[in-house]
Amino acid sequence: MPRLELPTLTRTITADALAHPDTLAQVLAQRHQLSRGTVTRTLKRLCEAGWLSKGGTPARPSYKPGVQREVTTDYRLEGLDEHTPWISDVHPVLALPPHVARLAQHIFGELLNNAIDHSGGHNVTVSVRQTPSHLHFLITDDGVGVYNQLAAKAGLPDARRAALEIAKGRLTTLPERHTGKGLFFVARMVDAMNLQSNGQVLQWRQRGQDVQFRCHPLQNTGTTVFISVALDTQARTRDTYSAYGSAEAPLDFSRTQVPLRLLTDNTTLALDSRAQARWACSRLELFATAELDFEGVEDVGPSFIDEVYRVYAQAHPEVKLKTTNVSAEVARLLGKVAG
Repeated sequence: MPRLELPTLTRTITADALAHPDTLAQVLAQRHQLSRGTVTRTLKRLCEAGWLSKGGTPARPSYKPGVQREVTTDYRLEGLDEHTPWISDVHPVLALPPHVARLAQHIFGELLNNAIDHSGGHNVTVSVRQTPSHLHFLITDDGVGVYNQLAAKAGLPDARRAALEIAKGRLTTLPERHTGKGLFFVARMVDAMNLQSNGQVLQWRQRGQDVQFRCHPLQNTGTTVFISVALDTQARTRDTYSAYGSAEAPLDFSRTQVPLRLLTDNTTLALDSRAQARWACSRLELFATAELDFEGVEDVGPSFIDEVYRVYAQAHPEVKLKTTNVSAEVARLLGKVAG
């Protein structure tokens, strides 16, 4: 009889243990055509790996999900809504502190809704895994790809420019239905987030404070979003939104951050041209405050400085430009122009 590998079982074992606690061995034997001995050994391995917890008696064992939990499900995008999978398939298999469950519900809904409304695909695969310390989401659609889609509809020249606009927020391919908030705020609620498509990946770390764009070895079409959030997180949805709103309207998304390192090529970490400056300032008039984040930028030229801090600033005095994360050398070059 064949040996059943754990990765095959872990996709469904949590839901199976919840649905068939007292007959799990029989269910697995019938579904996978396994002998009694193989099933017994497999269940033992699952318990040792933390996927199951065994109770009952030796003659009548009973199983329940362990500290490791997973649900992986494929859906047709047509007619799908983001809430039903959470209620019917995902939430029941997790064991989360209440505030993490609230955070997870929001994140899951935002990511799945993006696939439904924006991907242009036919199918989506949702995988949610809980470990003793973290919750991971992996959502993959078979659409045209987030960077290609946004670049085409917003008139952007390439994936890197699309990534920069995604990082700023407030840009969407469906403005009549969306505000462009989702990915911006999700990235700031989690410990890590990857937005990968067509051989490119936009990575956020440390709740959105460390942002990079790079090549990815997988050249798959469609879009894959991965997030990781610690189970002891102190993040709250309302606090995250309020941090980028105004005192009068906490949800108005009046402040953005511009990770300027996305304008570099990751080898020459310099901002030197007026073109780069215009890309950095594009759409900032949608916000009351824009934080220009120089993290990872090693050099800056006079044309860039003049275009941002004189030309744009004079044309848009209503936008407050704040400068953050500058090195000593960049601060020297910026001089007194940066606030």
